[in-house]
Amino acid sequence: MKKYLLLGAAALSLIAAAPAMAAPHNQGKPQAQTQHYHGPSKAQPQKAQPQKAQPQKVQPQKYQQTQRFYYNGRQYNSFRAPAWQAPKGYYQRSWKRGQYLPANYRTRSYVIDHRAYHLRPAPVGYSWVRVNNDVFLVSNRTGYINQIVFSLFFR
Repeated sequence: MKKYLLLGAAALSLIAAAPAMAAPHNQGKPQAQTQHYHGPSKAQPQKAQPQKAQPQKVQPQKYQQTQRFYYNGRQYNSFRAPAWQAPKGYYQRSWKRGQYLPANYRTRSYVIDHRAYHLRPAPVGYSWVRVNNDVFLVSNRTGYINQIVFSLFFR
């Protein structure tokens, strides 16, 4: 008799547990995300409402490319600047450290203020000179290029 009673209780627990195991598991999502579409409802069809002209909202750019440069082991944002023009009679070219920059490149219109661009003050006899999008630490007397900061400016 005990065997039948125990067997009946086990069968009843399996039957009761089956619907609970078959229920969908929402996996931690909110209830609104686990509901399924079961076709159109049998409620009254809704009348199409005339659409009013909505003004278009201008969305801000989600991604804006920023230019960066490195100086003294730190990273900075580059500065937007107008296009650079080579001195009259010269053409745009690439320069390397140790070369000599002509005197026309070292005029007042090409010299920049170090404080505005996170640069160290130039030593006595040197100045910071913009050449294209880069800045050179140049000797005032000879034009010797001592240091180059690449990509300080962009257009």
